[in-house]
Amino acid sequence: LRKEEAEKKAKEAEEKRKRLEEAEKKRQAMMQKDKQSTGGSGKGGQKKADGGMSNVQDARREMTKTKEQLEEEKKISLSIRIKPLELDGMDSDSLKGKASELWDTIVRLETEKYDLEERQRRQD
Repeated sequence: LRKEEAEKKAKEAEEKRKRLEEAEKKRQAMMQKDKQSTGGSGKGGQKKADGGMSNVQDARREMTKTKEQLEEEKKISLSIRIKPLELDGMDSDSLKGKASELWDTIVRLETEKYDLEERQRRQD
């Protein structure tokens, strides 16, 4: 009986993971399409045909989720976005190169974050 329950839970978790992966892919595709349609200027402002009611429904659905569900979705989303590092076959020089590459990425992202925060602060 426990084995059946465990199998059922594992199957449900796998299905949920697949659904979330699909949703994440759709979200990223929509973001990419939106960037292309707005020309990357960041000023969209396009109205949806349903008047934005789907956003309200999404928000309600999001609010009814438990902390465990949110944590699980967060883990799945991060596992999709963050690729694992392949460090096993690297020697010291390639590890140093990878470390400097990651550092450059961090610096770039922090700079973009700061710029966006400053722009937001100026607009407020």
